[in-house]
Amino acid sequence: MYLSFFVKLNFNTSVKYECSKVISGHFIMSYYEMTYGEILDTKYLYQIIQNHNPYLCKNLHFYDLGSGYGNIVLQFRNHFKKTIGVELVKERHDIAEKKNNYLNVIFIHNNFFHIYLQNPCVVLVNNLCLGKGTNKRLGIKLLKELTNNDVLILTKKISTLEKYYIDQFLITCSWGESEIYVYKWK
Repeated sequence: MYLSFFVKLNFNTSVKYECSKVISGHFIMSYYEMTYGEILDTKYLYQIIQNHNPYLCKNLHFYDLGSGYGNIVLQFRNHFKKTIGVELVKERHDIAEKKNNYLNVIFIHNNFFHIYLQNPCVVLVNNLCLGKGTNKRLGIKLLKELTNNDVLILTKKISTLEKYYIDQFLITCSWGESEIYVYKWK
């Protein structure tokens, strides 16, 4: 059983949130974990990626886990071999899909725990609102799937990835200035 409700946002838009827990063995994210926000300064984000990546980005896959409306995925389409957005909330995924007219852009409506990352890659996760357990599972997933020279950018540190941590930056986001943390697999 779960609870659905709408939250009224600025500019007369609404976002549907579902609150729940583990149901029949399936993990359902909480209201807090479904909070939406995005990195706005994508030029700076791309500059950070370039500075920490030994490869040409054109040879890499770019993943945005929790891609929302797909803005970063679409903006990075000309910089990477393939850009992939993974979004759990159907309404956000559908909006991203409607904006997509590009062969190298893929939007996946699924839980990011159910997709496998292709290497070499750059992975972005706005994990600031993810709970402790979800971040722990995310860390385990990334440890298993990321390999040499893959780059990871998070909005909240994950302690199990500490040996791969290399730098942090302030970046403009929809909620204000925020830290991003850069990790690199060696």
